[in-house]
Amino acid sequence: MLLATVCVAGLVSAKNAEEKKETEKAEVPKEAAAMQCQQVGIFIPCTNESLTDTICWGEGSWNPTYDDAVAEESHNAHLLVEYLCG
Repeated sequence: MLLATVCVAGLVSAKNAEEKKETEKAEVPKEAAAMQCQQVGIFIPCTNESLTDTICWGEGSWNPTYDDAVAEESHNAHLLVEYLCG
């Protein structure tokens, strides 16, 4: 009987340890990607000028990823050329 009690206590203790490990893992926050910025150029064909702009992505910026920042910059550059060149 004593052996059965020790085995049951050991299993309960092991189960509690596993649950605690899972809880600890869930509580650890993942670090978000820090904001990064890069300068890019915009060519204005009707005036033969190049302008400099800055794109940013990551935590604290409007764009979560680099690809999102590039897509937004491309769209904005197209609008600028359309506005300046007609």
